[in-house]
Amino acid sequence: MVLSSERTGPRAARRPPSLPYHPGQALVELAVIAGFLLLLILALFEFGRAFTAWVQLGNMARAGAQYGSMGAFLSPSDDVDAIEQKMITAAMDELGSDHTIWGELPVVTVSSILKDPDSKAEPGMGTEAMPECIAIVRVEYEFHPIFPVPGLPDSVRLSRTAQMRVQFRPWYDPTVDPTGGCEDVGT
Repeated sequence: MVLSSERTGPRAARRPPSLPYHPGQALVELAVIAGFLLLLILALFEFGRAFTAWVQLGNMARAGAQYGSMGAFLSPSDDVDAIEQKMITAAMDELGSDHTIWGELPVVTVSSILKDPDSKAEPGMGTEAMPECIAIVRVEYEFHPIFPVPGLPDSVRLSRTAQMRVQFRPWYDPTVDPTGGCEDVGT
């Protein structure tokens, strides 16, 4: 048995003899870095939740606009107001049975079935050149993080908008309504 103040074994081989030995140093370093790592993990978790909500909003807006583009074909007896209500229902049905994102209801807004401002058709050009209508759906959601971070907002408003050209308009009669059966964007 060797009586010596110097350490022997694998630890002594890794540490030069000129450096002092501090047994609690690793624990202090872990404590300093653990807080940062925990904050980073929570931020990634919240970002994932917000991104999931943003994707769901896009799916909802697209589903509502898609129904608006084909709604008159699916329900020819419905007027524009009934189709707009069904656009909202189609958007909400995209979420499943509870119609919520993380327990909160999103707000679906239908901007009516509007005349496309980029349409080149003019009244009197004939039925083949009737103005195009677009169905616009906007979905908004107030995202609240589970773990609020000091200095950051308590909530973030997320929104997505989708628009699609209306494919079929049985209510349109070019001899009666030269606007194409759409409302003007300015109204």
